[in-house]
Amino acid sequence: MDSGQSVIKNRLIIFVAFIGACLSVVSLYHFAEFKYDLKVGESFCNINEHFNCDAVTASKWSTLFGFPVAGYGLIFYLGIIFFTLLSCSQRYVTRSVFNSVMTLLSTLALLFSFYLFLISEFLIGTLCPTCLAMYAVNIGLFAASFMDRGEKSFYSLLQEGIRNVAVYFKALIGKDIPDGDVKAIVRASFVVVVILFLFSLVLPEFLVLKFIYPANYKKKLEQNASESVSKWRRAPVTPVNIRTDEGALMRDYSSGPRNAPVRIVEFADFECPACRMIYLSVHEILERYPNKIYFVFKNYPLDNACNPGIKREFHRNACFAAQLARCAGEQGLFWQAVDYLFTQPTLEEKLPVNEIKLKLLGGASRIGADLTALRECVTSGRQLAAVSSDIKEGDRLKLSATPSFWINDKKVEHPNPKVLDEIIKSILDGARLDQ
Repeated sequence: MDSGQSVIKNRLIIFVAFIGACLSVVSLYHFAEFKYDLKVGESFCNINEHFNCDAVTASKWSTLFGFPVAGYGLIFYLGIIFFTLLSCSQRYVTRSVFNSVMTLLSTLALLFSFYLFLISEFLIGTLCPTCLAMYAVNIGLFAASFMDRGEKSFYSLLQEGIRNVAVYFKALIGKDIPDGDVKAIVRASFVVVVILFLFSLVLPEFLVLKFIYPANYKKKLEQNASESVSKWRRAPVTPVNIRTDEGALMRDYSSGPRNAPVRIVEFADFECPACRMIYLSVHEILERYPNKIYFVFKNYPLDNACNPGIKREFHRNACFAAQLARCAGEQGLFWQAVDYLFTQPTLEEKLPVNEIKLKLLGGASRIGADLTALRECVTSGRQLAAVSSDIKEGDRLKLSATPSFWINDKKVEHPNPKVLDEIIKSILDGARLDQ
């Protein structure tokens, strides 16, 4: 074969491998959407139930040894491009070596494609159109490897390819290759492969930060809000026990009129990061709908000091903080204490438990609390019964996480400010229609 056909073969392989690399990036983008729960709507490659990218990407088979299969594809295709460019001068990679190794690599890619096809068809039950396109790319690489091979048979090229790969790994560890230039290029190619692996490793995160998050986050919130509102509407009514007539010691603390059209009960833990994050949003919602919401706060500390459902040490100061808030309530400062505790960085500090308790008690002076009375109340443990009652109520309701919200005696799934606001709007809109 003349050199012209070698040039055509090189260009064809680079072109086909470039298409494969682009398809791999598309698949990695799709994978990152699922990994970071930022998927909005259906993918462009969802044709029907049998040809569906989402079903394949969401399955456990989308990764191999914890790394996305599409990432391996990107490494492979970029490696093929690098290897082909390296062979153009024939100084470091002769045509004979290139043809044999290319035959071996394209054959392995074809076999791996067949393996993935069998998994998709018989284990997942769905085929991914993007994956099928990559299988076609691998068929194209396999076909291109037959060009410019001279009189050598397929099997002899495979055997020669295996020998050349073995020589490569020997050169990598410095054996049997006297030529210093060849050693250098072999080791340089290994560095390139490592760089490609690292590139494929960080690419999903880059795609998330640069493209997926800005484009999908707001849409994802709206989608989640819509789904959560629908789930809330279909949820069974489970009345929450609100203690209103059991005396000052055991009563639940609440705000807003009891006959308000919206009744919200929150179970929270003062040491829970998610509770602390949503706290300001809840505060804003209550201010946005004056006299429309009856809000009840219940404690559910994830602390084995008072919560028997917590089997190991977790939020070490949550039980103490819950009692502190209720003790402040004895002085008419419950909501001020809630504000103080949810915005208090002390609970996030890595200090001994006793030191944090002292700091929390001392800091309560800023809300105007009588520290002597507050310390006496916490030490006596008289508010522990009310905290325990909240925990039992949460267990009865099968509470699984904090914060948890019940709106009009229906549990809210995946609560966030958008979800809470949408549910409140739907209730108030319904109340207006009934008038």
